Amino acid sequence: MDRLKPLVEPLKAGPALLGVLQSAHLAQSILPGLIADVLDEGLHQKGEPGPTPPASTQGPAAQPSLCTVPQLNFVTPRGKHDLAFHDKSFSLHSPKTSISIPYAAVTHILILDSLPGDSKGKVLLFLVISHHAGLLNGKSPLTAVVISTTAAAQLAVKSPGSRDPLEGPAAVVLCQLFGQLGVPPASFCSPDPAQFGSMSSGHSGVPAHVKARAGTLFPMPAGLCFLESPALFIPREEIKAMELARAGGTSSTFDVFVHRKDGRVEEFGMLPREETGPFESYMMNQKLGPPADDSEGSDRSEDSGDASSSSDAEDETFDPEAGSSDEDAAPGGSRQPGTSDAGSSDDSDSEGEAGSDVELVSEDDMSTAALQRVLAAEGAAAGPRKRRRSSD
Repeated sequence: MDRLKPLVEPLKAGPALLGVLQSAHLAQSILPGLIADVLDEGLHQKGEPGPTPPASTQGPAAQPSLCTVPQLNFVTPRGKHDLAFHDKSFSLHSPKTSISIPYAAVTHILILDSLPGDSKGKVLLFLVISHHAGLLNGKSPLTAVVISTTAAAQLAVKSPGSRDPLEGPAAVVLCQLFGQLGVPPASFCSPDPAQFGSMSSGHSGVPAHVKARAGTLFPMPAGLCFLESPALFIPREEIKAMELARAGGTSSTFDVFVHRKDGRVEEFGMLPREETGPFESYMMNQKLGPPADDSEGSDRSEDSGDASSSSDAEDETFDPEAGSSDEDAAPGGSRQPGTSDAGSSDDSDSEGEAGSDVELVSEDDMSTAALQRVLAAEGAAAGPRKRRRSSD
């Protein structure tokens, strides 16, 4: 775009062309460079030299390729593309796609062969692209490039670092090209049979699902890889914990939950039950276990269960009469029916001496009207006694 802008901005349709390229996400593709080349060629034919931008502003797509491998099969982005190698980047080109990717954006290159269910000797090269690079395939983030070839396919290309050509199996030659042009050796990874092997097939991958999409899950020393769609890789250093769900029941399948350190959880479902043992061994080798929160949650469940049991026991021994009698006791020491204290004994003795046949009760235990009837009855009974004393 930097080469194209000074050429087309003075023209009447120039700003419209730049806008279309930007909106179609083609600003970083090879197309602006090709248009600039056409305009430069036209200006030179007329004897008018076109402007040449500084080298530092030229994008990778405008740089000449060191070598190109035509019509490679790609799983992601799907289709056949020409793979061009540049000094600082590589690019994919087809009639519908033009993508440039810096070598520095490649975090891992996974080499996968002996695939389950494959009879053609397929070999996959999974280039993991850092999401921090901000690359797009159309409008979607580009985080993976997957090349598909076979063990029998041969390739011969010009070597960027020497005069001798690179020749041999296509997967090996492609890895050599990426290694010579900037991808560190530690970024190349492959499955380790000592770490994981399928119980049923002996392969390095097992059938699994991500949501409704069927694919193959590869447990590797470098992390977990799922192919073909969606192409997904979880580096080991980003994994906090792993757990197997439904592994101990009667189901014919189980699930794998991968807890990332950033809090995200990835689920791989419907793995064959016979692969439980190999996965448990892999988790042990990788020193991965269930998340600590689960054990804490079970402790919390046990604690709540104990509290619930204690509460149930208290409910079983609860005596409604015991509580009500305590609550009915008057704070000022009022005597309840059938109870006595020192003061009330003295009152009873005094009434006994007076010959009263009426039992005194607390005012709290009956209404004022009832109390008045009791006192009236007591007075009526005392009248005859006074008259007998006076006659005597």
